[in-house]
Amino acid sequence: MEQPKNKPKTKKASEILYPPYGYFDLNNQPVKADPTREDIEKAIKNNELEKRDWHSSRDVLLTEWAEGLSFPADYEEYGKRCRIYHARRIANFVVNGWDGELIELKADGVSMNDGLHRLRAAIYMGKEDVEIKIAGEA
Repeated sequence: MEQPKNKPKTKKASEILYPPYGYFDLNNQPVKADPTREDIEKAIKNNELEKRDWHSSRDVLLTEWAEGLSFPADYEEYGKRCRIYHARRIANFVVNGWDGELIELKADGVSMNDGLHRLRAAIYMGKEDVEIKIAGEA
């Protein structure tokens, strides 16, 4: 007889602690790059869906965002490029889902470890509960 698969844990999306998207400027001041709901809606409407994930594409993305800019004068444009990437990445998950990719929390069970774009997509979609795993657990 086949054994039932383990059902993933769930958590209220509103109970998960996650950082804003952003970066630090030359004066070590945080600059937020959080996409708005309108940014995500625009990406969906225009079918501008970002498939590149942050972890494997980080260096390429940082280079793209800085292309043709001079700092510190162009930090606002840099932030806009960063914000647009995140909106398009979230939009990708809203449209295509994230089959089998669980949102990973740190060992404390409330802080984000991996899957921020997926979490933000779930929040955008109005999902109250999300499937999670805890870092380090089998």
